[in-house]
Amino acid sequence: MLLDREFPPDIRVENEALSLLKQGHTIHLLSYDFGNREKFEVYNGIKVHRFNLSKQLANKSLGLILNLPIYRWIWMKRVSEFLEKTKVDAVHIHDLPLCILAAKIKSFGVKIVADMHENYPYLVAEQPYMKTAFGKLVFRKQAWFVKEKEWLGEVDEIVCVAEEMKDRLMKELGTTKKIAVVPNTYSFNSFGVGQVEVENLKERFRGKFVVSYIGGFDPVRGI
Repeated sequence: MLLDREFPPDIRVENEALSLLKQGHTIHLLSYDFGNREKFEVYNGIKVHRFNLSKQLANKSLGLILNLPIYRWIWMKRVSEFLEKTKVDAVHIHDLPLCILAAKIKSFGVKIVADMHENYPYLVAEQPYMKTAFGKLVFRKQAWFVKEKEWLGEVDEIVCVAEEMKDRLMKELGTTKKIAVVPNTYSFNSFGVGQVEVENLKERFRGKFVVSYIGGFDPVRGI
């Protein structure tokens, strides 16, 4: 698995990795280290490999991924080194940006699975900076839709989070490429394990109608 963030935490990545482990697979995960984490550790059975990079460089190289090749250079070096020394059957790429490596990874003769955590081109297009004159000139939001089609055209299979996203990808790619839907859900084995009961909470709300929302508030998602 390739992940351009630190790990842990990432609930989707962890849930998918644990599901694959239960099926008898061995999982290696290559990710960033922004501080002083162990360069290798086994986390819940997942073999986590990390390489040092400043968080600022990681963010800037991602932001300029369509303008400068820094992001691709950083990751291609690490991925090539890993695949040359470790025999794997498949590379599971988390989110669209890292799919920039798909064509190169194919040269290693491994299967490629692209895991689309987000409807990425639309997510980028709705960022506030994309509506500025500078953003429209430099970042070209339409380019993300072009690259999505190009990069996903190189992979063998796709995982996405919703049926609506699957329908859109099938239409955009114009192919019968296998696409699986894996929603973002909590693991009932771990959810709530670290929670502590709040004193008098039940009494404060007894007899009242309560609506709870668990998650983030984000204008980009219309909330």
